[in-house]
Amino acid sequence: MQMFYMCAFNEKYLNCAIDIDVNKRDLTRALQNFDDGEASQGHSICERLKPNSTLAILISALFSKERESESQFQIRHFSDLECAAELGNSLAQFSLAVYYETGDLVEADQNKAEEYYRLSSESKLPLACHIYGIMLYYGTEYTEMRRDKGLELVNYAANQHVDDATIFLNFLEK
Repeated sequence: MQMFYMCAFNEKYLNCAIDIDVNKRDLTRALQNFDDGEASQGHSICERLKPNSTLAILISALFSKERESESQFQIRHFSDLECAAELGNSLAQFSLAVYYETGDLVEADQNKAEEYYRLSSESKLPLACHIYGIMLYYGTEYTEMRRDKGLELVNYAANQHVDDATIFLNFLEK
């Protein structure tokens, strides 16, 4: 049985990232293989691309391998996300932020969550900009209040059609 995680980011962000990747054709084919239930072919493409593509690592992390138990899949999924995040993949960084914030697959750690939100916002991932922008606007235990920078990030997210960012800005105007 094929297991998969659709991480905290939505498919639109993944497709946008694939569109600008040098391996666009192969990554699109790998995703299509996974969608068609041909996971071994999808993993084969990703394995070939992994040395040069953090997106290949990320895509491979989303789908279980043949005969992989659920617990084995969860461990590999998280490990692959950490690898892609360490190599600078903002989608992987964002997913780890959500996992650390919610305590899903890992013990909750707000400090690590905020660090991964910060990293993914530096790559201008719109949803990360919204969340980290609010953290900066109000300040948290681990993030110093910087309202100007927070508003800058939330405005960016709103301009990228993150509805919650627009709602937040409207709330501030009242």
